[in-house]
Amino acid sequence: MTTSTLTSIAPAPAPLWSAEILAPDWLSTHVYPQLPGLQITGVREVWRQENTATKIRVAVEADDAPPEMTRALCIKGMFDESGIKWLANGVSLTEARFYSELAPALRAGGLRVPPCLYAGMDEATGHGLIVMEDLVPAGAEFLTALTPYSADQARHSLTELARLHAGTGPGSAFAAYPLTGLSLAAAAQKSMIPLDVLQELLDGPRSAPLPEYLRDAGRVHRGLGALVERFRGEPTCIVHGDAHAGNLYRHEGGAGIIDWQLLQHGHWALDVAYHIGAALTVEDRRTHERELLAHYIDQRAALGAPVARPDQAFADYGAAMAYGFYLWAITRRVQQDIILEFVKRLGLAVDDHASLRSV
Repeated sequence: MTTSTLTSIAPAPAPLWSAEILAPDWLSTHVYPQLPGLQITGVREVWRQENTATKIRVAVEADDAPPEMTRALCIKGMFDESGIKWLANGVSLTEARFYSELAPALRAGGLRVPPCLYAGMDEATGHGLIVMEDLVPAGAEFLTALTPYSADQARHSLTELARLHAGTGPGSAFAAYPLTGLSLAAAAQKSMIPLDVLQELLDGPRSAPLPEYLRDAGRVHRGLGALVERFRGEPTCIVHGDAHAGNLYRHEGGAGIIDWQLLQHGHWALDVAYHIGAALTVEDRRTHERELLAHYIDQRAALGAPVARPDQAFADYGAAMAYGFYLWAITRRVQQDIILEFVKRLGLAVDDHASLRSV
């Protein structure tokens, strides 16, 4: 398995306003320090998406710049009025740390993530800012949460998850890396939203396709505690934590992974179950999940990180569906059609695997 060394970058500026970030002087100083004297003559905003975090794609113009200069950038952070109010959750710092300290070694080990040109972290404000190479002009396709996703495509993304998990498990340089954001154990101890609010959500249209017993907020939350106990003492690795299709991209015949805000140490099944359960339709998941899990296991074994025997792996996979179901049962700041579809997909997977019947 991979034992790459970590790199560490000292805290750096993470402005809270996009106007400052997009200023030519700021970009030339922080994103292009290897090009002293660079004169940026224009910064053109190509695309912007505002949610909890904001992403901005820009094209940079500069006179007499070398041909190897990266001119297409994707900037992500919790800036401007739309993002500042969410800084307390700490997830932008988690992602900035991933890109500054973990991603270089993981990319060297073959994991597909966008090249990061700058990562800034401000502990005082809680803001983490990243500036990546924009891969869209180079032909990458960034998926949406509901982009049709086939079993064949899932094999590519499961290969990437196998690389992540195999390279960050016991004996790796990443095994003891401190991660202080979201964790299964923390969410199990205290629900991420009050249970009465979760019950109101489950009493609404999102749970309509599900059996009655899955509309119980207490049961849905207790499922996290059951997972903590199930995986106690089991080997852990770094898991992405939010591996639905909207956090993937296609490029040069393979899949890559973005949006590392829910990064945590955990059992591999958390990612694999969530990914297969959310990315595929219910019908495709039921048809292909065993062969996809076998593919993931084979990929891990090839990387020197075998998992438990196949029957145990399938049982762990089925139990772990409860994690993704909980995350989407509590979700509020996403388009309603995405919430409805993911709660259905993951909830029916939980029912198929009896993940919550005994809690």
